[in-house]
Amino acid sequence: MNGTWLARTTFRAHTGITMARNWIRACAFAFSLSSSLSAAADPTFSLYTIPTVNGGPALMTAGADGNVWFTEFSARKIANISKAGAIVEYNVPGVLSGPLGIALGPDGNTWFTDREGYRIGKITTGGAMTLYPIPIGNSEPVRIAAGPDGAMWFTLFNANKIGRITMLGAITTFDTPSVNSRPLGITAGPDGNLWFTEQLANKVAKMTVGGVVTEYDIPTAGSFPHDIVSGPDGNLWFVEDLPPGKIGKVTTAGLITEYSIPSAVLGIDQISVGCDGALWFPIFATNKVGRIAADGTNSEIVVPTLGGDLTSVTCGGDGNMWYGLFPNMIGTIVFASPLIQSVPVLDRVGYATLLLLMCAVGLVALRQRPGEASQRSKPHARVKARDL
Repeated sequence: MNGTWLARTTFRAHTGITMARNWIRACAFAFSLSSSLSAAADPTFSLYTIPTVNGGPALMTAGADGNVWFTEFSARKIANISKAGAIVEYNVPGVLSGPLGIALGPDGNTWFTDREGYRIGKITTGGAMTLYPIPIGNSEPVRIAAGPDGAMWFTLFNANKIGRITMLGAITTFDTPSVNSRPLGITAGPDGNLWFTEQLANKVAKMTVGGVVTEYDIPTAGSFPHDIVSGPDGNLWFVEDLPPGKIGKVTTAGLITEYSIPSAVLGIDQISVGCDGALWFPIFATNKVGRIAADGTNSEIVVPTLGGDLTSVTCGGDGNMWYGLFPNMIGTIVFASPLIQSVPVLDRVGYATLLLLMCAVGLVALRQRPGEASQRSKPHARVKARDL
């Protein structure tokens, strides 16, 4: 009987010590996360001037070389900026050229649309550029994205078509079902389809790599949907440019939810997945960058603009957020704590609150049993006393 009691007592003592240690670790982590949140709430900013006056930075993407690449629509150039802020520009040849959309390709090159020259271009990390004419006049290619099939896919705004280009430059186009739909944003979805917005048709659509299209009506009439991106939560997220602007979410089954953005009185036209796994977007005609979590919780960060207009925002290879400013600046948002990057889907404030609550409950539970806690702290003393 004494042997059974001793085994049970030893087990309880060991379990109690382990629980206490785990609560201490949880509390320490919760408090460190809370501290990092206060630091992250006050990011630092840097602004870099583009060498070309009135370059007109439009859209941007993280490149294979760790730099952020962006289009200069007004200057007719493609440029990149290093983590240290060094900018290199490359001219897009042609009397008529207007680089706009940009995305990293599966071949490690950066691909872009030439809206004014009706071409698709690619540029190596060393600056070697190749341009492919689109065999449709006045087509206006606007956005571009890597597809699920190893090709690049793009929207032809004026031609009401979706285009596909292989790594060797072979181009195929597909019609959109709605007349005068004006396809704009495009992205690869988690379901293996291409998803795109139709600005004048007021729809979000998905298309198989074979060209079969399914369209979904957006609840807000005349919402002018612009950009679209595949979120880390398995849904597609898009922006509505009709004032006041909204953020939309669509499931792969076509169920649409819209979220109002109070500051977006003049609309929103770009969105991207942030370094923290949330969705980030510039709020037009303000000095604010918005952030919306997978649960629809949104917040805003005031950024320095020096009077410029926000055009786009993206996650850079350095783990920081970068943004474009018209007419000729690039900015970066730097968070002090790397921990801000490690909680991708859960809202970080809610996560810290949950941990702190668990910590408090655990401490209360331990304090409610002071005798047992003191015995657990000296298990061998208890066994010896009982044996006597």
